[in-house]
Amino acid sequence: MKIKTITDAIEEFAPKTLAEPWDNPGLMMGSLSNECTGVVCALDLTFEVVDEAIENGCNLIVTHHPFFFSAIKSIDTDESKGLLIKKVLENGLTVYSAHTNLDECDGGLCQSLAKTLGGENLCPNGVGVVCDIKATTLGQFARHVASVLGDDSVKFAGDANKKIAKMLCICGGGAADSAYECAKQVADVFVTGDFKHHLYVASQNDNFPIVEFSHYHSEIAVEELFANIIAPLGVKIIKAKQTCPFTTVGEYHET
Repeated sequence: MKIKTITDAIEEFAPKTLAEPWDNPGLMMGSLSNECTGVVCALDLTFEVVDEAIENGCNLIVTHHPFFFSAIKSIDTDESKGLLIKKVLENGLTVYSAHTNLDECDGGLCQSLAKTLGGENLCPNGVGVVCDIKATTLGQFARHVASVLGDDSVKFAGDANKKIAKMLCICGGGAADSAYECAKQVADVFVTGDFKHHLYVASQNDNFPIVEFSHYHSEIAVEELFANIIAPLGVKIIKAKQTCPFTTVGEYHET
């Protein structure tokens, strides 16, 4: 089976036309015309993921986050990025990414995350999903998000006792100013990652609740999503053993 057969299946599920204008989904490195020996599904391209592909005899790596977002002017193999490119190409690997197109498509990452957090009556809204949640307080809901995602870094802003019943949910780093303004119009709480300080201040001034999860914890489920898309093709699939790239103080124990 050609690698292109697999990437075509991903694009059928998540058309590249859905991607945001700044995004760069598709082929990152390698060749789509090679025969596929197996697929490693990952959130990010790292040295560890490349090693997993080599050790398991897989020549295709599909990632959520593109390795390149803009044109590169040089490849310096004395630097980590250049060294990773070299390792990929020297080992005959192909790297392909599906990013915001996979976030926003029907059955994609945003909808999957909203359901995981208990969302019902999902309604796509731009890059995110508006949905009902079981009536609860902001504080209880923030604890629920942390528990479901296994994310000790969850933060929230607003009155912990405020009642909420509808959320705008965007996976990953969806905390753009425009999304925040939209959330105020359509939901009781805005749930996403990568909030900047000024939006916490705006939340305080507007008395509008926000809940922030980590980018990693909201999107690591993409490995399972990729695997489900590819599985009908009958090719070998490995879900990468990626872990969170940071450690919270609460998780740290001196030895």
